[in-house]
Amino acid sequence: MKKKNLLLTLSLILLGFCSCNKSNFLDKKPDEKLILPKTLPELQSILDNNQVMNGAGTGINPSFGEAAADNFYVTGFIPTPQGEALKKLYVWDDNIYDIQFYDWSFPYKAIFYANIVLDELKNISPLASELEAYDNIKGSALFFRSEMFQQLAQIFCPPYDPSNAESNYGIVLKLKSDINESIQRATIEQTYRQIITDLRNAAMLLPNTTQYKTRPSKAAAFALLGRTYLVMRNYDSAKYYSNNCLKIYSELMDYNGDPDINYSGFKQYNREVIFHSILVSQSVSPLFNAGFMRVDSNLYNSYDLDDLRREIYFSDQGNGKSFRGSYDGSSFLFGGIATDEVFLMRAEANARLGNLNEALDDLNHLMRMRWRNTVPYPEINASTPTEALNKILNERRKELIFRGLRWPDLRRLNKEGAQIYIKRLVNGETFALLPNSPKYTFLIPPEVISFNPNIPQNIR
Repeated sequence: MKKKNLLLTLSLILLGFCSCNKSNFLDKKPDEKLILPKTLPELQSILDNNQVMNGAGTGINPSFGEAAADNFYVTGFIPTPQGEALKKLYVWDDNIYDIQFYDWSFPYKAIFYANIVLDELKNISPLASELEAYDNIKGSALFFRSEMFQQLAQIFCPPYDPSNAESNYGIVLKLKSDINESIQRATIEQTYRQIITDLRNAAMLLPNTTQYKTRPSKAAAFALLGRTYLVMRNYDSAKYYSNNCLKIYSELMDYNGDPDINYSGFKQYNREVIFHSILVSQSVSPLFNAGFMRVDSNLYNSYDLDDLRREIYFSDQGNGKSFRGSYDGSSFLFGGIATDEVFLMRAEANARLGNLNEALDDLNHLMRMRWRNTVPYPEINASTPTEALNKILNERRKELIFRGLRWPDLRRLNKEGAQIYIKRLVNGETFALLPNSPKYTFLIPPEVISFNPNIPQNIR
């Protein structure tokens, strides 16, 4: 697996973004000095820090959205400060920051590492023999930065809407490693423009695929562009980039005895994974613990008895079902990019563009790989693109469960007029999240704003 340079890792920690008792990035400026890496192998070592860049052991992709979405319910909360904070998160209460959450700080730490690499690359004049490595490092850093920007935008800025994207606040676009750089929020339009620019540039520099799935590739950049355009509801571009990804890599597992599936679920880095990362687990992990979390019963019952996802994704907990189908192959929730998502993105885009046959072809291709092979596969048909779209969205929710994608889907689908209401019942009290509520955008951690008063808080 990828090499880690311990000395470099320790020198980066000196910056205080993961120590000094301050875990929110963009808070107090640390005084410690940094010994910067200077060579291409050293810069590659920074990006190969799996914990910081991919979330190994801790998570990296924000998990607030998954915790607030409608795929599960919780049977109870432990009466501790953490339990109380998680209960507030679960019912969409804004006052969740009584304990430390990492949905802001972990992504910005990865952005900081990526910016160090990009800044130091400017000081290197590669030899002809080093050009491939140089391009790969630069493309990888751009991918990591844009991936984190894209993830943060789904949590801390409102859903993309072209009618107000130029005026609404987006995220903080940290584009330099300089810790003294002036910090301010970009607009939503600037945020997405930066994500797209970074990804397009990354795609030109990266190899088609990579030996290590924790490293970015051209296929991953195209897939993330497709995902980005999907949340922007730009379906022509979502189709274009999904198609470009699948031209490079389109492997699917056959759930009928595939070697990447074992008795406990999926193997890590299975054949469908294009890029591997996991959702933040620290602090929020009790919400997804099998002892407390139960899959929404209506969702579980929507899986056909011959749909193998029903038995591979879930385990029986006596009073309900818990989830065990993470593509991380562990209790950590997979938050990366896999081919099944890309097929569903292309299918949805085709349906919305009126391409009925193409949409159904992708949907059926995927579902054949999920169906028990001892019975005939029931071909999915539709007479109109709208009917096909509804079936695709239904399978999208069932296929991509607990990957951090439901929350962005709820945001964009409600923008499309879906009118999805979410309700929670806790200790006899009912809580509701209304379609297009401001609470689909989480508050920026108050500690971050206290050290950066020029960062405006999200509207309530």
